[in-house]
Amino acid sequence: MWRLARNIIPTRCNLRRRGVVLDTVCPLCFDADESSNHLFMACPMTLQVWFASPLGFQPPPQTDLNAWLQSWLSAKEPLAVQLFCVCLWKIWFFRNQAIFNQVVFEPRMVAASAHDFVSEFNLANPTRSVDRLQIPAQVWIAPPTDFLKANIDAGRDKHGKVTWGLVIRNHESEVLFAATQSPDIMADPLLVETLGLRWGIQTVLELQLSNVMFELDASVVVKCFNGLSTIASISPFISDCHDLFGSLVGSSVSFVNRSCNVAAHELAQAAKSIGSRTWVGNAPLKVWSLFSLDLFL
Repeated sequence: MWRLARNIIPTRCNLRRRGVVLDTVCPLCFDADESSNHLFMACPMTLQVWFASPLGFQPPPQTDLNAWLQSWLSAKEPLAVQLFCVCLWKIWFFRNQAIFNQVVFEPRMVAASAHDFVSEFNLANPTRSVDRLQIPAQVWIAPPTDFLKANIDAGRDKHGKVTWGLVIRNHESEVLFAATQSPDIMADPLLVETLGLRWGIQTVLELQLSNVMFELDASVVVKCFNGLSTIASISPFISDCHDLFGSLVGSSVSFVNRSCNVAAHELAQAAKSIGSRTWVGNAPLKVWSLFSLDLFL
């Protein structure tokens, strides 16, 4: 961190200033010189990492790197500081992997790797994570400007029949689209969640949306989608999700706590009785009130 703050981290621009003869173009986006500011705050590839991370933010444009670092390091929430620092480290680590080992820089995987590292560290250090990191109940956070969030959840009725719920909201927390789905199929819980993700991606494609941050509370499915785990029983359906997702622009899939996914959860439960429905700004008040449940827990 101190190397980054003093701008002595060996980016290509810094190496050129030290007399090393090399191409200074960014090795991730190939669209600008690789300065510290560009790599961590402006590169389209690393911007996707920040969007896909649990922090879900967009670095402010035209901001001094040191001022940006200081604002995050002085944040009141210790867990947010942890995630921020680990994301910086993972961006640099996977940047080096791309250069020296020809590993493809995959933003979703970088963000998931940072999240998993922080989670595993705190699980291995319970005293630190409980006593020093007093984490409040999480609530849904609106996406950055020009992005949307699509929250998805799945359910099953007492007979094992599948239900899904979907809510799409903008940076002002306004609901743009919502849906319930009750297909006439039965499946185990893991497959239900996977099929729910596929349905959500299909719906977003049909709506012709872009820059969508998908969120669901099925951590196993998210890990499989982001390439951090493999489960044979759902692999064909994860592949389907990847095929569909490839047609989207600027999008990501992330895990969130159940408390951040309440609106989608309640819609999935409602689907058991109301079946398949869609709303675009004209839902009954009783249904519309569900969309704000995860804002005020």
